[in-house]
Amino acid sequence: MFSMAESTTNKSPITIAIVDNDLITLKTLQSLINQTTNIHVTWISQSGRSALTQCLEDDNSPDVLLLDMGLSDIPGTQVCRRIRRNSSEPKILAITSYPIELYAADIADSGAQGIIEKNDYLNLYYAIRQIKENNIISPVSFRNYFETSKTAHQRLEMTPKDGFESLTYTEIQVLNMLSGGIDPKNIAKQLSITPTTVRTHMMHIRFKLKSFTTAQALVKWTREYNGGLVCMK
Repeated sequence: MFSMAESTTNKSPITIAIVDNDLITLKTLQSLINQTTNIHVTWISQSGRSALTQCLEDDNSPDVLLLDMGLSDIPGTQVCRRIRRNSSEPKILAITSYPIELYAADIADSGAQGIIEKNDYLNLYYAIRQIKENNIISPVSFRNYFETSKTAHQRLEMTPKDGFESLTYTEIQVLNMLSGGIDPKNIAKQLSITPTTVRTHMMHIRFKLKSFTTAQALVKWTREYNGGLVCMK
């Protein structure tokens, strides 16, 4: 059950952006939301990297960002944390196809204003508007975990970056490929870099994730990427 506070604010137009790994889900959500009065989807993306660029570099930030937790390039928690550290906008509503309790604590710590199951269409519009009006959306048991975007930004702005947040995009690519069983030689070919450069990236990854071995770094990365799901297996 959700804890949602009513607001008396007038219903002004809201701009939305959607980031989801699945194109069908993206198109479905875009179509449904655009049928709603005063809510308009300005852009969609399957890439966490693209979302970071649009929100932080291209001055194309929406009022509310719908952010999937299961992105293929960068974990949703890291996309959220990098946006929120830099700005109190956009407000972020996490979406997931998994039980939301699995991600709620991590995404709240990363600076989101709420989380909802992506197929919960009945509550989606209400959740978007509540978050736009500086309320939070969460399971009652996680109510105290979430903050307004301004409070979360102030907290993260004063908090040192963790190892995951310090990773470059290329280092994340290397980690994803290693996690997928691709050996360093083939990683070099796919990224058009030398094997020596791959080894350098791996050294930086181990240092940033405080790991003695690449295997230890991969375990930490897998847990971060899956929001704790690995620990349940």
